[in-house]
Amino acid sequence: MSLDFASILFVTMLSSLGFSFLIGAFRFFSRRFSTVSVQVAGVWQWAGAFLAIAFGIAFLLLRPQLGVLASSVAGNGLLLLGTLLLYDGLAGFLGFKPVRVWYAPLLIAQSLGLAYYASVDPSFTFRYLLANGLILLVQFASIKLLWAVRKAGAMGFGERLLLGMTVAVFLARLGLMIDFLLAGEPLSEVVMITPDGPRLVFLLVQAVSVTIMPVCLVLAVENRLIRELEHVASHDSLTGVWVRRIMLDAVKRQLAALQRYGTQFGLLIIDLDRFKPINDQHGHLAGDAVLIAVVNSIRPILRTESLFGRLGGEEFAVLLPNCNAADLHNMAERIRASVETLSVRYEDLELQVTVSIGGCQVSDPEVDKVATALTVADRALYRAKESGRNRVEIDTLVSKQAAVLLAS
Repeated sequence: MSLDFASILFVTMLSSLGFSFLIGAFRFFSRRFSTVSVQVAGVWQWAGAFLAIAFGIAFLLLRPQLGVLASSVAGNGLLLLGTLLLYDGLAGFLGFKPVRVWYAPLLIAQSLGLAYYASVDPSFTFRYLLANGLILLVQFASIKLLWAVRKAGAMGFGERLLLGMTVAVFLARLGLMIDFLLAGEPLSEVVMITPDGPRLVFLLVQAVSVTIMPVCLVLAVENRLIRELEHVASHDSLTGVWVRRIMLDAVKRQLAALQRYGTQFGLLIIDLDRFKPINDQHGHLAGDAVLIAVVNSIRPILRTESLFGRLGGEEFAVLLPNCNAADLHNMAERIRASVETLSVRYEDLELQVTVSIGGCQVSDPEVDKVATALTVADRALYRAKESGRNRVEIDTLVSKQAAVLLAS
């Protein structure tokens, strides 16, 4: 069985060129027309990578016209650059810091080595091993990044496909090199151009994997965008806590658990005291700084299973599963005391703030309305405000009280 190696390279070049423009266009239009600020790192590097790979293959195909020196140095240099850009984009996409200090030395070392073995001491064997060995090194670094994410359990479907394709490309390239080394004869460009047997299999696997890899990248980006959009929809953009909708849904689930398993819970509503004068006197940016500082002071106090969200404006809520009345009161007091000692620095100002907290401890399975729990906690908050602010008031919600509230 024989196949024209140049045809394999040409198809791979066209695929790389097409995917480069596809990824670049996706990145450009998503940033230009998207109404939601969602950033996905690494996309531009991937677009540049496939463009570099396409031109690198073009230089290799033009060897008869350009000569061995220019074709080998430029073509393989662009292929290495494309592999480095794939690694760089992958590192940024996965949240790692790429080791860019090695990029220039690798490219320079490869160019000098290829130039030497193309003009001073011509050897296709050493040119091939040098060019592919460096690409293998960078591909292995990419596999390590993906494997680290897999071990952390943070790998989505797109990332898993990407890991598989990267490993396939790596093994195909490695297998091709090993096959040549075990051949027992000097390598020649003729052997590369008319491959058969295992060499043909390795080349086809590599070509197919390189063609499929951009699809894996697009799937990975799509999964990341979905996760980011879900985060934007469920988290407050200023403070990073859950939005009102998520908190109300969580209270509804807790009521269902109470009815089914008897699992009691507590709900706190936290309201900043005299927050409006801060906005009026110092501006909304000062108010934002206060809100962020208050949230950051509360977060470390909460239990792992607690949910913390913003109901609106300067009003927040904390949901505490498996919490009795005493524990709910203690938690509220810890939150109140933490905010009371808080000093918020904004520009040349030192701003102080306190909070009033109303709580509702729910342990009666007959309570089945979210609005009921919110009403009880809100009325407790009102009492805390009326009693002088910077206070905690906790109520225990029972079915008789719920019936009165629903009737009113």
